[in-house]
Amino acid sequence: MKIDEFISNLPSEVISGQDITIADSVFRNLFKFANLSSQDVFYYIGFGNNIKSLEIAKEEFMARKVIGIVDNEKFVTNAKNQIKVSHGIEILKTSIEALNLSEAS
Repeated sequence: MKIDEFISNLPSEVISGQDITIADSVFRNLFKFANLSSQDVFYYIGFGNNIKSLEIAKEEFMARKVIGIVDNEKFVTNAKNQIKVSHGIEILKTSIEALNLSEAS
């Protein structure tokens, strides 16, 4: 599947940036499409309610490092409460302007 086709099949709410929950299967398909692997550092900017996606990236696709970033304390607290410490998933509360994405792959 080409990226244009993948994006055209996403709900319009995803493209508009609304706070929505995306099905785990969509993330799995996206990670497969991107060939996410143990050599990658995965950043999810604005993960919102999609906490499970961070676990999928780490546990199922074995991403070397997973970093969830959001500028909303409610989402940060919720994620930190739901994700096991041993996962190797980092949750950051920061704005997009302050990000250092030098490790992203």
